[in-house]
Amino acid sequence: MGTQFYQPSNYLYSFHIFTLDLAQERLLEKQQLSQWQGQIFSVTWWDENTLEIVAKQGPNSGNGRYRYSILDQQLTLLDEFEGANNPVASTVLNQKTAIASLHKNKIQIDFLNAQQERISRVKLDVTAADISWIPDGSGVLVYAEEERKLLAVYLDGKKVSIPLADSKDKIFSRPHYSADGSGIFYTEERRSSNILLAGLDGTKTRLTENTDFNYAASFSPAGDKIVYASVRNNQIHLWLVESGQERQLTKQPVPKKVDTIIWSDDGEHLVFNADNQIFHHNLLTNETTLLLTGTDKIEPVAYFPTTGRLLVLKHNGEIRNLWRIEGEQQKQLTFGAVGSAIEYGGDVYFQYISENGLWALRSKNDTLERVTPSLDEYSKLLKADNSGIYFINGGVCQESDIYYQDYATAKKSIFLAQENSAVSTTSFNVDKGSLQTECYLPEANIVLLK
Repeated sequence: MGTQFYQPSNYLYSFHIFTLDLAQERLLEKQQLSQWQGQIFSVTWWDENTLEIVAKQGPNSGNGRYRYSILDQQLTLLDEFEGANNPVASTVLNQKTAIASLHKNKIQIDFLNAQQERISRVKLDVTAADISWIPDGSGVLVYAEEERKLLAVYLDGKKVSIPLADSKDKIFSRPHYSADGSGIFYTEERRSSNILLAGLDGTKTRLTENTDFNYAASFSPAGDKIVYASVRNNQIHLWLVESGQERQLTKQPVPKKVDTIIWSDDGEHLVFNADNQIFHHNLLTNETTLLLTGTDKIEPVAYFPTTGRLLVLKHNGEIRNLWRIEGEQQKQLTFGAVGSAIEYGGDVYFQYISENGLWALRSKNDTLERVTPSLDEYSKLLKADNSGIYFINGGVCQESDIYYQDYATAKKSIFLAQENSAVSTTSFNVDKGSLQTECYLPEANIVLLK
């Protein structure tokens, strides 16, 4: 947290290195490594006086391995290891090193001896990994969060999968062996949240009253219905709230976390994503079908049931662009880095990341038009009409009031004040208000897996 909506992360760290007298339970000294700009992936001890760091130096640099000597306060860039020129983590045990690096978008582990000569190399079928040594030095523990895979990888190339319970409402992170090697400690966060309706009169009403993980709520075009995703009994389903009553929509569980749910203008169709898949739900027949599967994450922006036309944001790494999909035909509509995007009257209104102003992609001929040059950069667009745009500033869990900006005059005014900025607004209706999810630190525990 801390960045604005859709703003690329600008990492800035300070290292604080403490010496502790564990017997006397006191702090002896503290040193500080000057500010580090660039993402840090891992930090480990090379020896008692030296840190090994895998990080970027600056937002546009490549990943590198560094050593920092605490005694003389010197930072050294290590030479690239052959075949592991894109490191994402390293861990050291008695000067024996394991390096996780990306090769053809997959993780490989290189084991090096104290002289930094390769012992062995093991390739894995995962795209990212957290690594730590098995205490006896026989290999490393590897955790791939996206794939939710935990495995032991040994110096001789052997790979042993460690089963994890599939849990949609809990986040598993930071696994490490206990010092005696008899078990694995990990952190488990329990996800739960309720959905609030913030009315135009300033009142807030809970739409859900449970300990489940409820999120991604979305108003119907008329504002008389609300759909949201919920994790219950370890399954993700869509739920509909209508006339004060709720009912489950999807018959089969959604395979992954839902990000965005949109409605067709006639209020009879829903389209939602689950990572790299797009699903369609027909409210008249209550049938859910898979519309599209991509190689990267896809977010729906608009759906037109009469033609089957779908407008989406496709991810390519951290870059998103607008695409139009009709049957087997797909066409890229923007070539840049798109931030927030919404549909109105068949047109898509959007911002380019780090740029002020508002653009429209016109549906008639795919032309791009700059609607206004003055809309605040990194805005989150909520709703458009013929005269202006509703939006918020700030960032995730630090939201501004809801503003309205007139296209003709560029005048910005507060439409709906936010009493609590620690919320995440997921949908807005001019006549009803906004749907929000509360922000808070989740319940977390340290668990021992034997």
